[in-house]
Amino acid sequence: MTWFSHKILSGSLVYAATGSNVAAFFAALGSVLPDAMEGFPNTGNYRTWRKKHRQLTHWFVPYIVVVVILFFFANSQGVQYMAPSKILRILRFSSNIQYSLIAYIFGFFAFGAFLHCFEDALCGTIPALNPSSRFGIKLFPVRSPMEYFLVGVTSLLLILFRFKTGSF
Repeated sequence: MTWFSHKILSGSLVYAATGSNVAAFFAALGSVLPDAMEGFPNTGNYRTWRKKHRQLTHWFVPYIVVVVILFFFANSQGVQYMAPSKILRILRFSSNIQYSLIAYIFGFFAFGAFLHCFEDALCGTIPALNPSSRFGIKLFPVRSPMEYFLVGVTSLLLILFRFKTGSF
């Protein structure tokens, strides 16, 4: 998937699940992390970049471990799905709460990276539980009209569902 598709789909998924635009923003930012760690294909030899693409940076296990640890810490301090106004109030409290807020933010950033991996499994293969084996379904090619159609429709439906029901 393209970075645009990753950001839109990950942000929509998290917003639909949490109702938090803050969580959705940081998940959308984190959704480009696996590709960003690999560098950009136009900065060198494309074939060399392509061989390294979707390797260890796209192994979802480390991301989910980070997500669980950070969310556990944030939740233990009472920091959960937040609106921007609540974040501003938290910044005035003790350092434990501030650390929990940082854990919350980085937790959704890591969750966005986790979602990136599974989104890429829709159009290619990624490392499985064991990083030496791979899985994926290759539903559509990257940058195809089908990618943009599926991302657009899915994101729109998720957001509409959130507004209609008020919950996921």
